[in-house]
Amino acid sequence: MGPRVPGVSRSGVFVSRVGPWAYVFRMVCLLVGTVFLMATAVILWRDGWSSLLYVGFLDLYAVVSIMIGLGFSAPSSLTLVQRNEPWQVEIRRRFRSDKTFPLASLSGLLEVRDRAVSSGTTVGYSTGTPSWELTFPGESWIITLEDHMGFLEYLANVCESSNHRLTQNLKHQLGLIRRGVPL
Repeated sequence: MGPRVPGVSRSGVFVSRVGPWAYVFRMVCLLVGTVFLMATAVILWRDGWSSLLYVGFLDLYAVVSIMIGLGFSAPSSLTLVQRNEPWQVEIRRRFRSDKTFPLASLSGLLEVRDRAVSSGTTVGYSTGTPSWELTFPGESWIITLEDHMGFLEYLANVCESSNHRLTQNLKHQLGLIRRGVPL
């Protein structure tokens, strides 16, 4: 296994942090959802459309299980955008609502980004490495968390000085990463 370097993402491809138990949980959810969908097909084939109400509840469980299974490996992205004058930090996770937080300034973030992303970066994306997708104005980067924790810590400090809710969320995420908890 070679050195872990961040990859540059121009297409939005993202590799999320998923531990072994997360894979097991995801596979179980997908399996349960698939079994429920197959049971729905068998019941409709056997009993006809008269059992549609009963089958509807079974389908609901199937869809929820499949969404949980897919969502557990969902990407997390952090986007810096400028709306009107103030900078905004957007956090997005699949199957969860977007959150936008105001950021007083962007000073220092681009410099830290340039230091975090080494010159040996490969085009494409890194696989199997805990990552966040960081979208800066006009470009998108994949930052690996294990090698570039300093960037997110710096971002948390900047957010803390800007005094908004992102600080608590980001510090919580960093704490989970340090303890090896899948995001």
